[in-house]
Amino acid sequence: MLTPSSLVKAAAQNSILPLTLRGPSGDSIDVIFNRARPSAPRLNTPLSTPLADCYFEEEADGILNTLSACTTSTVSGIIYAGSNYFILDTRNGKDFVLLPQSLNSCELRTRSKREGKTVKNTLPSYYSEYNDGRWRYVELALVADYSLYAKYGKDEAKVMERLQTIAHHVNALYYPLNIRVTLVWVDVWKDGDKFEVATSGDRTLDLFLNYRKQIMKAHPNDNAHMITDIRFEANVVGKAFKGTMCSYDYSGGVDVDHSNNSAIVAATVAHEMGHNFGMEHDVDYGTTCNCPGNHCVMAPSTGASPPTFWSDCSLKYLSTSFSHGVDLCLKNPPEKTVGGAKCGNGIVEPGEECDCGREQCPHSCCDGKTCRLTDDAECADGDCCDLLTCKPKPRATVCRPSTGICDLPEYCNGDTADCPADFSIQNGHLCPGRSDEYCYEGQCGSRPDQCVSIWGPTGKEGDHACYQQNTNGIIQGNCGYDVHTAQFTRCLADDIMCGRLQCGTQAERPIFGDPTTVTSAYTYVRVGSETHQCHVIKTTYVVGAKNKPDPGMVLDGSKCGDDKICVNAKCKPRTEVSKTVSKCNDQCHYRGVCNNVGNCHCENGFGGVACEIPGFGGSVNSNPSNTSRGITPSTVLLILLALSTIVLAFVCFYYWFKKKRNLPGEFWDYVRKTLNLRGVLVPVRKAPPPPRRHLKRESLNAMWGDGVVTYTANERPQTCVPPAIPLMTVTTENHTVKNKNSNQPLVQFPVLANNISDNKATFTRVPSMRPKEPPPVVPSRPPEYKLETLYKERGDEMGIKRN
Repeated sequence: MLTPSSLVKAAAQNSILPLTLRGPSGDSIDVIFNRARPSAPRLNTPLSTPLADCYFEEEADGILNTLSACTTSTVSGIIYAGSNYFILDTRNGKDFVLLPQSLNSCELRTRSKREGKTVKNTLPSYYSEYNDGRWRYVELALVADYSLYAKYGKDEAKVMERLQTIAHHVNALYYPLNIRVTLVWVDVWKDGDKFEVATSGDRTLDLFLNYRKQIMKAHPNDNAHMITDIRFEANVVGKAFKGTMCSYDYSGGVDVDHSNNSAIVAATVAHEMGHNFGMEHDVDYGTTCNCPGNHCVMAPSTGASPPTFWSDCSLKYLSTSFSHGVDLCLKNPPEKTVGGAKCGNGIVEPGEECDCGREQCPHSCCDGKTCRLTDDAECADGDCCDLLTCKPKPRATVCRPSTGICDLPEYCNGDTADCPADFSIQNGHLCPGRSDEYCYEGQCGSRPDQCVSIWGPTGKEGDHACYQQNTNGIIQGNCGYDVHTAQFTRCLADDIMCGRLQCGTQAERPIFGDPTTVTSAYTYVRVGSETHQCHVIKTTYVVGAKNKPDPGMVLDGSKCGDDKICVNAKCKPRTEVSKTVSKCNDQCHYRGVCNNVGNCHCENGFGGVACEIPGFGGSVNSNPSNTSRGITPSTVLLILLALSTIVLAFVCFYYWFKKKRNLPGEFWDYVRKTLNLRGVLVPVRKAPPPPRRHLKRESLNAMWGDGVVTYTANERPQTCVPPAIPLMTVTTENHTVKNKNSNQPLVQFPVLANNISDNKATFTRVPSMRPKEPPPVVPSRPPEYKLETLYKERGDEMGIKRN
């Protein structure tokens, strides 16, 4: 017979605890627990006694059986058996108490050991209706006040064990909802309370939330709860604000350690965290809300046993909250665990092949004890790992879908289990399908779309005059809000379009967030004879150690001037933003978009550096988006053209050889006659023929049967004619030149102008100016001896004297 003390001893020495729980009638439940590996907490001072690994889990079909066996007085567990579940507790640390919590009846169903390994899914059927398949991660901080420290004998190790057990059970409650709750920080007040813990739950909650804001810089978290032993008024065991998850101001709660059973206290913490998620109290089980047990987690009051299921009403509230952005900070798993790298913390670190977070992994791909892959397993985690086959998912499988028109999807490459990094359209690039809205960090800067997402279908961008109020530095208009100083920032005149988003709407309140988290305000402005309402909201979300940009501010990438966009509430030239990023070649040939690292993300069917060749789509960063090159429009056109040419050629050859018909010639004759194409197909200009000659030449039309075309000479251009020279006799002062053979004067010829006819295509030959008789022959110079003789004989007569 197992006792609490022997169970605690066995838990300290073994990583696997096979238990058999027997009922009064002899029925039994076989459960095989495996040691869980929760993250080690960070302490203000080191513990004097190391914490033992005393937390165990068994997962079956989405259900977590949990067991805490740290000390004999705190042994507790939640165990499912088919359609029933049981609470394991102890009495005075000596005997076990197994409290049945029947879903349908109180009977304990008999199971064999073989059946225990294949537990049927005990989740209510409506769970699947609200499961979107996405995991959320809550980084939880727990604070123990001085009263809790004193309750456990001022033993820090016991307090730490209590808080870890509570966090362990809280995670078990949220696990079926695809929400992983991880304890990331613990604070034990050993030297007194940091503020007055009053019996008023409301006042204590306000003071604790103020304290949380003070520690947020040093210890960032998504949600924080304080556990106290102080009893609140009116038997209240927990307090929290609704819909404030991820809020800097109100994401947290206060809870009373009102039971020795840590599972019951954990249900209270889960209940208050449910309020933070936006859940209301359950009402009217069986009519308004469906609950498989006597009461569910969000029941208005606690029972003698802890609830383990959520009603369908709670899941409806949760789904609505997610659609309103309440999960803004829950999308990133913890980057590291406090206490250093080690096998079993759920994070794959250097030297590890896998790490499922426990010694018995929920799949067969990883050995949780060694953090090594099992035989034949190629992967054990990653968005591209198929945990059913332990192999990478097929190529082109979407591993990270697009979240908006400026975000790009990522695909598996078929070889590795890791999904590529997140890529988006290049900053400063036009949003696809938009004319004056630009992408920035994966979001499209669109004021109209932003107003619709905040105010609903009636939301629209406010008048330009509304943005003038952003210079006031108040809630109705500003350029930012500092959560640490609670001060608004005034906008400069050039930055008013990048400050607080101004919307027009007919809605009374925004649909974004929860009314307890989102603050709205409005004012009126008058433009001429028209009055405009200017609606604004303010809220703050925290993601890790960084403040998420206020959703009520104008999104980065929104247009704020000619070729200017908003960046961090400043209006900057778009060229200043785009000059810091690499450019894509040839604008990706308009077959893709440029991503944020300067590579083309191509459409399906295209690839290459600039989407210039057939390919598989996607990019070198996001991996191919298709397993085949696909058929592009140009490829389809070429294929159709080739097929048409082949068919036409076959028909033409058939008619030519079988029927002796020239189909191309017949077709051309038909076209020529229909369009009256006679004589117009001479494409080049011909030189005119020589004068007074008609030329006959075959033209291009002759090839089509038009015969011969006759060309005639063009009109001769007019020439400049000099004036006529009158008849004259060439004489000298003393004599008239005679003809060589007669005494008559030289023949005189009239100078006639060219007689050019005005008739086209006719020529008149002008008489030649050359004389009919040749000119007289000029005598040659006589020889010298004859000249000497002549000088001697006639020199006296001619008056020539020779010496």
